Amino acid sequence: MTQTNSNSRPPIVTIFFTAFIDLLGLSLVFPILGELITDSNYVLTETVSDQSRNLIYGLLSAVFPFAQFFGTSLFGSLSDKIGRKPVLLGTLSISLLGYMIFTYGVYSANLALMFGGRAIQGLGAGNLSILFSSVADISKNEDKAANFGLIGAAFGLGFVIGPFVGGILSDPSWLAQFGWENAWFAQYMKFETPFILGAGLVLVNILQVMSFFKESLASPNSGLKVTPFTGLNNLLKAINNKELRAIFSIVFLQTFGFTFFTTMMQVFLIKKFGMNRGSIGPLFGYIGLIIVFSQGVLVRYFSKRVAPQRMVPIALIGQSFALLIPLLAQEVWHLYLVFPLIAVFQALVQPNISAMVSNMAPPQLQGETLGMQQSVQAMAQVIPPLAGGLIVSWSLSSPMWLAAATIFIAWTTFQIDTRQGKLA
Repeated sequence: MTQTNSNSRPPIVTIFFTAFIDLLGLSLVFPILGELITDSNYVLTETVSDQSRNLIYGLLSAVFPFAQFFGTSLFGSLSDKIGRKPVLLGTLSISLLGYMIFTYGVYSANLALMFGGRAIQGLGAGNLSILFSSVADISKNEDKAANFGLIGAAFGLGFVIGPFVGGILSDPSWLAQFGWENAWFAQYMKFETPFILGAGLVLVNILQVMSFFKESLASPNSGLKVTPFTGLNNLLKAINNKELRAIFSIVFLQTFGFTFFTTMMQVFLIKKFGMNRGSIGPLFGYIGLIIVFSQGVLVRYFSKRVAPQRMVPIALIGQSFALLIPLLAQEVWHLYLVFPLIAVFQALVQPNISAMVSNMAPPQLQGETLGMQQSVQAMAQVIPPLAGGLIVSWSLSSPMWLAAATIFIAWTTFQIDTRQGKLA
């Protein structure tokens, strides 16, 4: 643990708020992107086939994690070299630029600007490794799962409010049920409105980090080599590192499978249930509410009673079967019954895997190692949107089956590696 003295270390509440604002701005896009691409009244014309739309949607979804892949390890290692706070401020500035470009791209229906803005946003989202590193700086080994869970709760809280606000602010049709369809503010409720709010939230985040975030790294590793290809280098390190290879393979498989589910869920909801951004937003917000409770309460409860090595396989096998349950839903309200199970298992998986990775890394390399984890996750998030765009054109249920199968393989791999002593 590389914490500073008590007067200069960052309180967990500051990191929590940073994570919350970060995810709040990011999740505004969730209920919007699918309709923006699949509906012929917006960016793409009627001459574009459904298969092409799904492919473009997949590419636009993939460009964010692809850029994030380079950002996570780069900024994680850079924060080990010069400190957490200056790098975090830099990544937030990058995110702000990305939001501005993406917002104008949506406003002008310019697909190229949307791709460019989304890529810059993804690069800035590499700050997740910095937040996790800051938590690792101030946490004892036995507290890491609980504290990572608290950060997960901040993500979940952002996930509650972001999609709900994004769906509502971009869809004025819901105002009719209150008789407000002619209200003066209805004219401003457009696709680009939530992203303007997102940019404002990132600016608020920058100001609060400047004012309240205190450096947590006591001994920067000034000799650490950092290059733009740190992400690729660290991915190779993850593959070649005998101590971490096993756990990183679990991280890749779990993220790979779950991303198939989350990426294609918008298309599934639009095609099967006829939902739009106004109805998808509250559903995503509901999922986030369950994640908040799970990571803020359940994870902290179980972290004192169940070690991460025991919790991860339980969550993996549960998640594998839970991902298939939405296929049984016939009405939208059915989804509100089955999605909490998925959210609970996801909430239990992520902080416990992060705790295992952190505990296996030396204190002076927390940023690099957690950056390696984020790079592995980012790479695992790139392929599903690309492949999913084609697979969902053949069958709406295929991404869910593939997601469940991949996470089942992750559980099987975990069991085998545990027996062989690779996850000790």
